Amino acid sequence: MRTLLGILATFSLGLCVVAGEAANPGDVIINEVMQDPVAVGDTQGEWFELYNATSEDIDINGWVIRDDAANVHTIDNGSPLVISAKGYLVLGNNADMATNGGYSCDYEYSSFTLSNSDDEIVLEEGGVEIDRINYDGGPIWPNPSGASMAWLGPPGDNNDGARWVVEGVAFYGDGDWGTPGYKNTDSSLPVGLSSFTGSFSSDAIVLRWRTETEINNLGFYVWRAATEVGEYQPISQLIPGHGSSLEPHDYLYRDVDIILDKTYYYKLRQVDLEGQEAFYGPISVFSGATAVDQTTWGTIKAMYR
Repeated sequence: MRTLLGILATFSLGLCVVAGEAANPGDVIINEVMQDPVAVGDTQGEWFELYNATSEDIDINGWVIRDDAANVHTIDNGSPLVISAKGYLVLGNNADMATNGGYSCDYEYSSFTLSNSDDEIVLEEGGVEIDRINYDGGPIWPNPSGASMAWLGPPGDNNDGARWVVEGVAFYGDGDWGTPGYKNTDSSLPVGLSSFTGSFSSDAIVLRWRTETEINNLGFYVWRAATEVGEYQPISQLIPGHGSSLEPHDYLYRDVDIILDKTYYYKLRQVDLEGQEAFYGPISVFSGATAVDQTTWGTIKAMYR
């Protein structure tokens, strides 16, 4: 029995930083902040994103988020709240996607708000400060409205406002800009997608999307699933992109392999000339006569790898 327990303990430690094993400063990083949403009110749509910079899963249940004033919240998930190795976790003041602007919230906090001007976000474990940012509402830090501010990543300190930018490449849910739960973007990434819509027309679902800029864009593939979180499969050949362009471009794809009166979910897989790829979507479209020209926005996400 002792040997078995030893094996199980070793296995658990290989998967997750468990209770009793303290994280080090910088292991978890505040990576993206939506302090001033426009699609919904601040009390409904504020969020921030954490990034696990280590090669091990980390459980942050029991950790504290606070500012330098009176805002403080102890994370109480009722079970482990794990950030996967090299993964992301989104904390917000409202976990209801119907009212929070349309993003997926991994943990809903209380007694903690984000000022639209200057404020602090401090992350602690057992009284040890793991990470903090002190944003100033400009001129050093970005001061966006309706968009998140995003850390550009290493090299550099994530508490240096000069290393943060306004997220303006990918948008989500009800139309605010940001990449909650996904890698941040910057102007060097391949495609600036400004819209992705779908409608039913007679015998097909018609997908349309627009890019405002493209850098080394090889093109797009359309992926489809029967449910929003279902298994997505490619349904198109490569739809050629426009390489590098600073002009808007419109794209269209007709999905004729459909069943009437059924909801379908779509994503775009974008591939560049250097092998980098991104996923946008999903959106949902109902293939029925009552839904002519229907456009249903899902959570627009860009995932770069």
